[in-house]
Amino acid sequence: MADSVINICNRALSQIAETQSIQSISPPDANSIAATQCALWYDTMRQRLLRAAPWGFARTQLTMTQIGDLYPDGTSPFPFLWAYAYPSDCIKMRYVLPQPLPNQNSGADPPLTGAAFIGPTLRPSRRNRFLVQSLPSPNAATPNAEGATQRAVVTNVLNAIGVYTQDVTNPDQFDQLFTGALEASLSYKLCIPLSGNVAMQKGFQEAAEAALLTARTVDGNEAIPSSDVRVDWIEARGRGGGQPWAGLGSVYGADPPYSSWGSWYDGWENMNWGM
Repeated sequence: MADSVINICNRALSQIAETQSIQSISPPDANSIAATQCALWYDTMRQRLLRAAPWGFARTQLTMTQIGDLYPDGTSPFPFLWAYAYPSDCIKMRYVLPQPLPNQNSGADPPLTGAAFIGPTLRPSRRNRFLVQSLPSPNAATPNAEGATQRAVVTNVLNAIGVYTQDVTNPDQFDQLFTGALEASLSYKLCIPLSGNVAMQKGFQEAAEAALLTARTVDGNEAIPSSDVRVDWIEARGRGGGQPWAGLGSVYGADPPYSSWGSWYDGWENMNWGM
């Protein structure tokens, strides 16, 4: 069954005993406080929830657009080498990956299973460290002009693939438990402006937190398990550490500086219910 923004808003309103359904929030009915409040909070809460966990339905990836070769022009935030445009539909950058390695077969060798060799650098890795930051915009007339900066991802990964949470707007793409958490979160935000009942709002906050926890847990159980814990005894044996580029030789050239630096954290973020 197809869902819609209006259905989600009306279900949230029904939880706070708002019996009058709304018909639109874009633009909202000027005579409806409920429609005005839904228009105020719907997209805000949707985007906050999207950022709150690495939802499977919102995962996407693309080869990012390089906007600068930051080294050695003196503008690079140490120790990063390349800058990429932050994807316009990105809610949260999860991690970056290098390009797939070419097929390692040659001559009459039988083909490998699959289209490409799956090497260790293709996996999400803490080695592929990145930062999200502002960089000077090439279109800025003056350094301090409005819009003089652009959001960018800086990293040591050449031709980086960005894996991120997309700003999904179509309710039909939402996981059902995500939709439930969004409805509960909206009820929490709509409670005070529509009812003024502080005690009831506290109950909706607890319900929203529980719905979000359930949704994140179920979604996480459908994903590939991973760990970002560096284990000393594993690294002492030469596993899980070292240079990820070592041994790739002519494919990527010499080992680039700082290639073993990295951080891969793709976990949950806290929701700020007070804002």
